[in-house]
Amino acid sequence: MDRLMDSCRFCGGYLEESTSMVKTHWRDRTITIDNVNCWICNTCGEVYVSPDMAKKIKALERPLDREEFLIKPYLYKKI
Repeated sequence: MDRLMDSCRFCGGYLEESTSMVKTHWRDRTITIDNVNCWICNTCGEVYVSPDMAKKIKALERPLDREEFLIKPYLYKKI
């Protein structure tokens, strides 16, 4: 995974490559995605994802992708 930045923009802490749970929201629903490749600040815990990953996560907010995800989340284990 290509590093986008070297330090956290909030606290200046070091970013470590990892995986994390990411939440996105649509109306009154929260969509939770496990094991998303990301960078996590070792000081404050802020999570950063790549622009490509952000687009994939944002796609789940589109009606067709979102409804399929909510019905068959196992299809999206490897985003």
